[in-house]
Amino acid sequence: MKKLLSILVSILCLCVAMGIQSNALAAAPVKYSSFPDVKSDHYAYEAVAWAKEKGIISGYEDGSFGPNNKVSEAQLVVMLNNLYKLNKTDGEITKDTPSKHWADDVYNSLASYGVPLNGYIDDTIRNQPVKRGLVAQALVYLGHDNLDLNNSIQFLLEHEISTGQNHDKKDNVLEFFGYNNELTRAQVVTFLYMMNQSGFGKVSEAASNTAKKGLALDELVKQSKAKVDPELNILSKNEAKNVVKEKLSGIVDTFKRLGEENNWSFENHPDFTILRPELLKYATPTFTDGFLKDVKDEFYCSCDVPPYPYAALDIRFNVLENTSDRVVASSIVFDQMVSGGSTVYFTLVKQNGKWFMENYRWVTLQEEPINLTWEEVKANMERDGTKVELLNTTKHDGKKLYIVKYIKDKTIIGVYADNSGHLFVVPDELLK
Repeated sequence: MKKLLSILVSILCLCVAMGIQSNALAAAPVKYSSFPDVKSDHYAYEAVAWAKEKGIISGYEDGSFGPNNKVSEAQLVVMLNNLYKLNKTDGEITKDTPSKHWADDVYNSLASYGVPLNGYIDDTIRNQPVKRGLVAQALVYLGHDNLDLNNSIQFLLEHEISTGQNHDKKDNVLEFFGYNNELTRAQVVTFLYMMNQSGFGKVSEAASNTAKKGLALDELVKQSKAKVDPELNILSKNEAKNVVKEKLSGIVDTFKRLGEENNWSFENHPDFTILRPELLKYATPTFTDGFLKDVKDEFYCSCDVPPYPYAALDIRFNVLENTSDRVVASSIVFDQMVSGGSTVYFTLVKQNGKWFMENYRWVTLQEEPINLTWEEVKANMERDGTKVELLNTTKHDGKKLYIVKYIKDKTIIGVYADNSGHLFVVPDELLK
């Protein structure tokens, strides 16, 4: 009997010991594998480890995470897609930049849910650092509801998902949050982690309902971009081109219209006090009171070169700088017989939510040859419906020359690539 009791006691002790050991193991913290550049004392260590384990992030090819690297909008959308596990869509967005982008499929998915973003149709915007305000809008939309910028930020602050950035600006919630500042990868992952920890890691009803509507992606893109606060909205390449067209034509038409109404000419000088308030609808006060005032008489003379660029915006248009309140772009002016071709630069600025022309300026061919492609030459020559074909690409006087034939009357001319000038008598040896 004593022996049996001893065995039972031993078994009981073993069970208790095993139970304690099991509880101890259950209570032990899970040790996530992390990145070599995110050490355990890093403020985002726990968030980064969580995001890696959940497959939200994967890091770079060298195994690092790059916690201090600026996060692009494309990187953000991949993280959002991985956190909220959005359904794939069969549709494709019609982009201004048609080349393939590594995040195309993810952007298609986010568009189907109506997520507010800037880079849907422009790869250059996708690759730019994203602003904190846009992250707030996109994240709150997917995890909570469709709120404007101010209320999205308030939501993050009230739920302690963010503590703000500029604590000396408590009277302005946007500035307090730092809405126009860029973020690091560690900061974005921390936002995602805190959203999930606060119970907002599932797709919101607003986003789900949008996806269920099954609208065409291009229509959803328009709606999604419209949700972005005007302070954060970045123009796509085509949108920027259209704004340049609108402001440039507005300036030129203002000079022409008021000139006709007031019988202004090179002898009967224009009255700038009449011009100024109308020009300010399209140009900044600095540009209006500076350059446009200085050249006002030239709008009413029979000058060889007008005081505004005949820019071929639909043939070449490059965006060089693009933020929510400033755009710098370039285009080309084709040869005008007396002046030759040139590059022209435009600067747009946003003031009180509206875009204005801040400057346009020409660059001489000596500084910057325009270096036309054949496609650009052809597009320019066929603008009036004329059809041309390329016979040869050669060199003349050390310059690249396109030998072009007009299909209708068989006329042959040369067009220089560096300045768009014409060679009207083409030597026979260049035709071979």
